[in-house]
Amino acid sequence: MKKRDTERKHAFADELFEKCNIYDLQGLLLNKDYEFTTAIEGVYLEENENWRELNQLFSSDEINAKLLMAEKLNIPFYIICHSFDTNKSHKFEIIKYYRTDKGIYPNLIETFDELKFISWWKELKGTIQTKGFRNEAKERTINSYIDIVLAKYGLMWGGNVDGFMLSEDKSNIRAIIEKRICNENTKIEDYNPAKYFYNAKDPLRNDYFTWKPLIKLVIALKSPLYLMTFQNNVNDKFGISHVKNIINGLNFYGRTPNSNLKRNINDFSLYYTNSFYQKIPNSSGNCEKCTNIVYYNDADECIKRKSEFQGKIYCENCRSNFKKSSQLRITCEYGNCNRVISDRVKKYCEDNKVLFNNKYYCYDHQRNFK
Repeated sequence: MKKRDTERKHAFADELFEKCNIYDLQGLLLNKDYEFTTAIEGVYLEENENWRELNQLFSSDEINAKLLMAEKLNIPFYIICHSFDTNKSHKFEIIKYYRTDKGIYPNLIETFDELKFISWWKELKGTIQTKGFRNEAKERTINSYIDIVLAKYGLMWGGNVDGFMLSEDKSNIRAIIEKRICNENTKIEDYNPAKYFYNAKDPLRNDYFTWKPLIKLVIALKSPLYLMTFQNNVNDKFGISHVKNIINGLNFYGRTPNSNLKRNINDFSLYYTNSFYQKIPNSSGNCEKCTNIVYYNDADECIKRKSEFQGKIYCENCRSNFKKSSQLRITCEYGNCNRVISDRVKKYCEDNKVLFNNKYYCYDHQRNFK
């Protein structure tokens, strides 16, 4: 019995994650509308092995953490068990986990052959994979039967969550962690993933598409997001930064990871604790003007200036768009128009919010609704 795991290994990172009780999730699927559909893990069963023995591979704490993530997103948590039937054909058993008053229990809900498994997978994963496996990652899928079958039909596994932490009572997701490992040719003192956010030669391979689901996850869970960087064969230091947003690039609160190097678990705990209590998403989760995360310090600023912001909560970026007259600079939301609209046109949109579906449009584009 073996877990499906195509993640790059790093002894220092793995030890740090284990000692800090940082869990991972190998699969988090989205549909074409970027809505989360399923939390998944993959397992390969040898002959005479049974899915009922999964507790030998996953601890009860691991299962609780992965199921909690799914519950917070209102999606199911599955473990896909791959084996071969008597005809040496691929067999996929779908195990779903349930939480009851008496504990957490697995249940076999489906058994698929190859074609039925592919059909099931397509229902769950609708996003297009913009980045294929590279180098070592590709090598790690050579003996992964699930990945082999998916590739046969032009499909891929999809995104994952490198790390996440639970609250002390294990009832909430306290933080999300993205892990990046640079090779020996790039020193960790120079490694800042923000530099590689854009790919001018191939826009579809921009790092934006990697970070977009993570930002969506952070908003859904109302949890902070951290980036941790490591270097191959360097086991005495790591970089860490608190991710702010991905507006026109990868932005951080405070220092970039390469200028914020730490050396041990105590350093990590101190940084995490200090930054966590400063930057926690507010109850609304996101800005009332855009989808950017609103943190407590931003929310407090809006509350202090309640009359100026008309009792609404805006992120730091949208607050900067306020004029000296204390009115929000509103632009047309029709396509890529972005024309600034006057207070008179703005009021007309608000008076006819049913007609305009609670959006603001300039005078020219208002005529499209009449």
